[in-house]
Amino acid sequence: MSLPATYNLLAPALLRVARAVARPFIPKLQQRVRDAEMLLKGLPQRKQGSSRVWIHAASMGELEQCVPVMNLLSTHSPNIEIIVSCSSPSGIRHAATLPMCVGVVYHPFENRNEIRRTIDIVQPDVVVIDRYDVWPMFIDELHERGIPTVLMNATFPSAGHTRLMKSTIAATYAMLSSVTAVTADDASALTELLKRKVETQPDSRIDRILDRVHNASTSLAYLRRSVPTLVIGSSWDEDLEIIIPAIMSIPESTLRVIIVPHEPTASTLASIERRLHCTRLSNATESTHGHILVDSVGMLLSLYRLADAAYVGGGFGAGVHSVLEPAGYGLPLACGPRIARSRDAVALVESDACTVVTTQPEVQTWIHNIVLSSDERAQQGAIATTYLTSQTGSSRFYTDVIMAHLSAQSPVARLQSGEHP
Repeated sequence: MSLPATYNLLAPALLRVARAVARPFIPKLQQRVRDAEMLLKGLPQRKQGSSRVWIHAASMGELEQCVPVMNLLSTHSPNIEIIVSCSSPSGIRHAATLPMCVGVVYHPFENRNEIRRTIDIVQPDVVVIDRYDVWPMFIDELHERGIPTVLMNATFPSAGHTRLMKSTIAATYAMLSSVTAVTADDASALTELLKRKVETQPDSRIDRILDRVHNASTSLAYLRRSVPTLVIGSSWDEDLEIIIPAIMSIPESTLRVIIVPHEPTASTLASIERRLHCTRLSNATESTHGHILVDSVGMLLSLYRLADAAYVGGGFGAGVHSVLEPAGYGLPLACGPRIARSRDAVALVESDACTVVTTQPEVQTWIHNIVLSSDERAQQGAIATTYLTSQTGSSRFYTDVIMAHLSAQSPVARLQSGEHP
């Protein structure tokens, strides 16, 4: 199956017009074009006898899901060179910090000449794409060159509302060498789209989260106390409106609370301090008693390591934040009611590892019955741990798929298949 001719004609033309119109008004677009050229020119020459795996993720969040796979590939063989591409500046900056990557590039725009030049410079043996950032012309060019393309953590693509886009997406996904879905629903929809069986694997980000949990800093261990510690992670005003009154009803001698605002601005910190007596983390020492207010960012994972229980914020707004990090530490959890967008939160609630609270009395009940009860904490924490460990292992699966494609791409394999070197 090939791309519709109409898409091949329209996509580059529309992209050129859009870039020409937007460039004077969007300085970041101009910077992206300059940075893309600089990164391509700075890509190291491929070493003789090496294999190259090009891993693409749209942004920093998706790239994090690929890190466990990259770690496994880099330890599998010193002859595997990993090139990373992203579509966002944040992803590019993060990729540049990953020690297993030998080079970082921007994903090419949907332009045949730009795509061909980028592939010529990167020289991949296998291309791996995370989740959804699948560009038709890019996949078509890889397919024409016989370069295998692996789609990991796949979700069903939004097909748009036009016949052209639906046919383009169907043709594009049919050219992928390997597609593995992240949920059963996605697998079913992709199976229908591709007319071939699509299997599922757990989200590889869980492997990444457990790795980060295992290696989290212990620099805040001085905050640990003999009484239970409750971390209020990624909290918003709506969360604190029911949490702070509940905390005030409980003696400080029986519970330490560490509040981590999602945005620790000066006004947010001052608002919390007016309602609750606490010490800012920047002023806290080993002898500090009472509750702690975190006035910096980047501390949450290390703070969860100290916790006996966690409340995860966001459940009164757009949606609850990630529950996986505290679940990785085996903590009993609570959150606000808006959990539908997080399948992990839904699963943890259904398994009784996470409690949904909507009022101050419900928070108080959760603290008294769960947080302050060592037996209940242990029981719910064990459920959370079981859930996470049951979702691990996909990184090894994807690594094996990539290695199988690399083996098939070797000169010996090509000769055996009748190809000319």
